Order: sequence, then structure tokens, then C-alpha cells
Amino acid sequence: MLPQQHEEKSLKSISIDRRLRLLVLATALPLFAFSAALAYWQSQTQREFFRQDSATTAAVAMQTVDRELGRAIAGLQVLAASPAVAQRDFRALHAQARAAVGIAGNSIIILYDRAGNRILSTAVEYGQPLARRMDMSLLATPFNTGQPHVTPLFVSETLKQPTVGIVVPVI
Repeated sequence: MLPQQHEEKSLKSISIDRRLRLLVLATALPLFAFSAALAYWQSQTQREFFRQDSATTAAVAMQTVDRELGRAIAGLQVLAASPAVAQRDFRALHAQARAAVGIAGNSIIILYDRAGNRILSTAVEYGQPLARRMDMSLLATPFNTGQPHVTPLFVSETLKQPTVGIVVPVI
């Protein structure tokens, strides 16, 4: 048998049902591959979009926090420059600090000396005894540099909850 006759015989031996299945398979496989490639491309595009959107949102949030911290620092610096500080009139300073508590949202303003003694706190009425702060590590930077400092997150001794301190030196 010649090779050409063998080919014709083998093609004739394939049933129409099998030929149709092969035709469907031959046309469907590229469509499946294209669909998978399209789905992969779309997921990569969405991932990049969400990454860029998240970065933009984070940048805006950081700018907002920085702006609020700047406002709070400026307000506390004004309070620190009060004539009541120079005159050591802590009763008047306590009243001013109570009026300025909104500087940083729902905050407490505390005046410390270098030894950790609380001189005044807006969390209590003026003249009430105040506990000494044992750990001064969070306050060391402004005492050493004379510059405002935002502390890392810590558990407040007064509120017993996580908080951030904005420390402004009083000279």
C-alpha cells in the first residue's frame, strides 16, 4: 500500500462524530486560551489600579495626619508661650489648657518637669494631687532637643488605652 492510500484509508476510518469533536476541540482551545489570557490581564490591571489607589489614599491620609499634628503642635506652642508659664501661675495655665483641650481632638494636656513630676493635668481639677511619671523615655527627646516630638503609640497611664503623645517643650 502506498503512503497516500494509507492516509486516505485512515481519514476514512475516522467517524464523522469524531471529526466533529476534533473540529470543536480545535476551535475551542484557542478561545479558552484567549479567555484565560484576558482574565489574567484584567486581574493584573485591576491589581495595579488598586495598588495605585491605595498608595494615593495612604498619601492623602498621611498628609491629613501631618496637618492635624502640625495644628496641634502650633496650638500647644502657643499655650507653652503663655504669660502664665513665665509667671508660674499654674492655676491660670490650667484654665487656659482646659480651654485649649480641643487642640488635638479629645485630648489631655499635661505639664511635666524633667523629673517626671506632673505639674498640671487637664484630666483633673487644678490642685488635685498628681502621680509622678515613672517612665520618662517618651519625653526625653523634647527635653534634650527643645523641639516638639510626636511619640510612638503607647498605653496612657491616665486613660489606660493606646494613645499618641504630642510633646512640646515649655521653656
